[in-house]
Amino acid sequence: PNDVMQKDRSYRVAAWQMPAAFDRFQPAATPGFGVMIEGQPQALTAGQPAALPSTDPFFGPLPFIVTFDTGSSHVNWSLKPDVDWIHLVPSSPDQSASQSGSGPQVESSWVRVDWAKAPKGADVSGNIVITDGNSTYTVKVPIYNPAEVRPEQLKGWFVESDGVVSMEAGHFSAKVDKPGAAWHVIPGLGRTGDAVGAFPTTAPSVEADKAATDAPMLEYNFYLFTKGDVTIHYNIIPTQPIKYGQGLRFAVAVDDGPPQPVLLKAGTGGEVGSSATWQHNVLDNTTTATTQHTLAAAGAHKLKIYMTDPGVLLEKIVVDAGGLRPSYLGPPETRVATADPSK
Repeated sequence: PNDVMQKDRSYRVAAWQMPAAFDRFQPAATPGFGVMIEGQPQALTAGQPAALPSTDPFFGPLPFIVTFDTGSSHVNWSLKPDVDWIHLVPSSPDQSASQSGSGPQVESSWVRVDWAKAPKGADVSGNIVITDGNSTYTVKVPIYNPAEVRPEQLKGWFVESDGVVSMEAGHFSAKVDKPGAAWHVIPGLGRTGDAVGAFPTTAPSVEADKAATDAPMLEYNFYLFTKGDVTIHYNIIPTQPIKYGQGLRFAVAVDDGPPQPVLLKAGTGGEVGSSATWQHNVLDNTTTATTQHTLAAAGAHKLKIYMTDPGVLLEKIVVDAGGLRPSYLGPPETRVATADPSK
């Protein structure tokens, strides 16, 4: 691929665009403050409803709130939860604030939930009231705190969080090698973690109808709080297929279902160097395949990924149960690593 990119000079030039000019921030004439929250690209408007992304006891990252002066001088604001199980952990004021504390400031606050005190259930929320005495913002804090299963029961599992399950390929729960072929972890090759590839490149292909018995397999344990239709996204390093013209092929199964073939064809053939799909994949350093599944029950499930052709490099898997949002790197991994992920 590097040799192809060097030869395709027109592509390299066309891919570069000068960034747009940035406007300099002009403080308002009168003192005031603004609020931004995780999940919202714009500052909030006082008095209008706002909500943080849902959080749960299984997944570590905490949602945040940012407060900032909009004028040239600092005003005093306060952030107060209206329930005793929501706590705020403020960070230090932005380094651009004046040492005297009278200049404009920016503060970020992490929202922490005391899961022992928080009510159990699927539709639970509290609020954080933010005010300077003149303007008031109310930010909803929705949580999902199931009583039927707790983090200590699912340590090491991938768990649905805010409608998605996100798995780094290198964190498989189990793998099965076969004589002459196996999945191997390649440290640091993925955009957000390690990649896993099927090797050696000379290994014979295994078609989907024989994958359950003859193909090397990766297994991922995941837990869903909902049942029904899901879409599974597979992020793959944009390599070229070992067997020219066949695309990137592997097979997947959920629970005890039969392996179903997955073919990723666009941007993997003779169009390399001129295909817009191939160019986009190389710039992003990933390409994506998807499969559709209907899960009859919530709870524990197993995703199995089988080698069809060698040379396929998996980097990330995302199960979309209805909550997947647009992003460049995909949602962070939703793996239960500790009994209390908030610490």
